[in-house]
Amino acid sequence: MCQEIALLLSAGVSTDQSKLVSKEFPLAFEEENFTLKPPKLDGWMSRRAREKNTLKTVNSSEEALIKTQLKIMDIGPPLIDLYARVVAVADDTPAGVRSRRSLQAALQQWGRAYAHISRKRREAIVNATDPRVDYLLKDETVFTRGKEAREHLFTGEFLELMLKEASQDETLARRDQAAAAASRGRRNPIRMAGYGNSSGSSAPRVYGDDFEPTARGRGRGRGGHGRGVSRGRSQSRPAKRGPR
Repeated sequence: MCQEIALLLSAGVSTDQSKLVSKEFPLAFEEENFTLKPPKLDGWMSRRAREKNTLKTVNSSEEALIKTQLKIMDIGPPLIDLYARVVAVADDTPAGVRSRRSLQAALQQWGRAYAHISRKRREAIVNATDPRVDYLLKDETVFTRGKEAREHLFTGEFLELMLKEASQDETLARRDQAAAAASRGRRNPIRMAGYGNSSGSSAPRVYGDDFEPTARGRGRGRGGHGRGVSRGRSQSRPAKRGPR
């Protein structure tokens, strides 16, 4: 048995052998339209990839991952067939219970590998079309409920989440734009301190020839107090005379 397992691990089986093995275990399910097939890519996501000019990238990743998923899917038929036969036998002995548990564990591991490929398909498609919403993929409950979740890769529930997030982003973007426009529209009160008049004109004031600014910025005329200097003249203190 060890040699047989070692050979399978190193060489596996050919594609033709795998197809023959699958044909040995035809399955018929009680639930109508239940099949073991990889989930299909949703039509709305295909259209989105076309609009984003990433359809070629999406198709390339889908082709590679689906091939792997099909190989994993081929494990299912013989495993499910054996599990159904063991469960149908009412064997509550320790050996019977152990056999059922072993098969159940094998199915769990098979499902884990299969679901992992579906997860990688979603990640590749979202990264190619809408990488900003990749965090929505963490809620895997939208991919596990109902028939649609089994047959389609994303489902309508995920589309609703995307539309909700897009609407919120658009609302926030409009609010930020309005705030930025309002901030630009405010007039700087410091710049306006030396301009304007009662009519709201922004032209600078025109003063007479005798206006001279003081250190505090207030004009003084010739008749005003203080030591203003008239335009075109210069003043200086008389020199002190020494003792005779």
